[in-house]
Amino acid sequence: MPDISFLQIGTTTFSTTKEADDLGKKFEQLLGAQTRYLPARLAITRSLADSTTPPSIEGQELCKIIKGNQLFGGEPFAWVALIAQHRQAPFGQMKELQQSIGEHWHRGMKLLWSDWISLGEDFDAFLVFLATRAGVQEGAASRYSSTAAVSTENLRNGPIVVRIGDPGTDISTGKPVDWTCNAPGYSPHLALMGGTGSGKTHLGLNLLRQVKKQANCPIIFFDIAKGDIALKQELISPLGLEHIEVPRSPVPLNFLVSQSASVRDRNDLAVSFRDSFEKISRLGANQKDILRQAVTAALGEEGPTSFERIKEFVERECESRQEAGGTLLSVLNDLTAGHPLFVPQYNVQEFFSRSWLIDLHNCSDTNQKLVVFLILDAAKRYFMSLPDAPTDAEGNRSFRCIIAIDEARRVLGFKHPSLSNLIRLARSKGVGIWLMSQSPDDFDQEEDDFLQNIGIAIALHTNANKPRALRAILGGDANLPGLAAGEAITRIPPKQNYVRVKAWEPPKRAKV
Repeated sequence: MPDISFLQIGTTTFSTTKEADDLGKKFEQLLGAQTRYLPARLAITRSLADSTTPPSIEGQELCKIIKGNQLFGGEPFAWVALIAQHRQAPFGQMKELQQSIGEHWHRGMKLLWSDWISLGEDFDAFLVFLATRAGVQEGAASRYSSTAAVSTENLRNGPIVVRIGDPGTDISTGKPVDWTCNAPGYSPHLALMGGTGSGKTHLGLNLLRQVKKQANCPIIFFDIAKGDIALKQELISPLGLEHIEVPRSPVPLNFLVSQSASVRDRNDLAVSFRDSFEKISRLGANQKDILRQAVTAALGEEGPTSFERIKEFVERECESRQEAGGTLLSVLNDLTAGHPLFVPQYNVQEFFSRSWLIDLHNCSDTNQKLVVFLILDAAKRYFMSLPDAPTDAEGNRSFRCIIAIDEARRVLGFKHPSLSNLIRLARSKGVGIWLMSQSPDDFDQEEDDFLQNIGIAIALHTNANKPRALRAILGGDANLPGLAAGEAITRIPPKQNYVRVKAWEPPKRAKV
């Protein structure tokens, strides 16, 4: 780095995102650090342990600056050399170094916070973890190592009991209303519905926090609608979610990997991809077969199967058949023209062993659906390949993961096979599917009868037009439009009748 001197590094200012800096302040208190640079150094070190390129922080709100001599102390060149080695290229300009440090600082701080949550906020365990990370072993395994990973041996046993909100009391009796969501013989899946402003998402996050605290399982949360979940740090911070704003940041998942080298397995995977792809575009019979054949061939090549590679093989297949690509190539051109939706950073086991907030509000309607469908496909393949999750002496089954979809009405109407299979079959694998939508009508699927496989349904104030859906969910007719703010109706299995619950307290109006 001939153009960057020791003096320049010391006097140059560095910064990261406000989000990362706020987490750093929390670590200052947790670790008893007296200076801001200590958590920053830990964060940069944590990010460097991941050999992949950190995501860009362009466009995000930045924090106040810190000078290089404070951030790096007396060994600035050692730090810069490590970062340059990580990127496999020297820094020609100071601006490049500032950008790279800000990105590592941001990613590392979020990873550290996720580690802290995954360790149950155990201070001693966190210190041991930091010491262990200081001696990360070389090799492929270290690239993806994380305490967020959840093995079968680390799954927590025992009943997972959640209260239906705060205060979560029966309006008629004042008694608490609780749901044991992993009880033997019952489904761990949830349907939560409520109109705009009903508190549906607030209640859903409340329930997820209770499960996370008891089960310490990964949570995959899709925010399809407004993208405001990431702003509610006080609500989502206990969940340890790593925020991905697609398409600004791609989903770090190798979403299409064959479990074996056999042509049959590759063809089965290609058919699954084709079925999901068809949900976002209407393809003719020939184009469906071209896509299946192209994906099967692409899976036989070395390396990840990206949309670019699929497009390449589709073009080859079209040329060999002397057919036009039509709608198929048009959609693939759109998918490969902008920011990538996926990068192959983690395999399915690594990805589903972490907690993610997948923010899709800036994506097109087509890309929203495709991202959700492909992640659900990967989840179905992975979790259904695992042995059944263990149970305790009373039959309560451990949780491996919860997949939560806010504004699920945007994907329910497509009768996606992987979503149906997860709801029908994944309970024995320790997977809960939590669907939040605006109305019971959204769950009224004739082919995919979600309602019979839902463990619990909770309805806040909403308009519902289909009595059949209401009766199937709640066991009887209910006046959902007449519910007051904060009130909900639910039926706790095995009870047959529903109860009215005070799920949250509306803010009190000031007296005039």
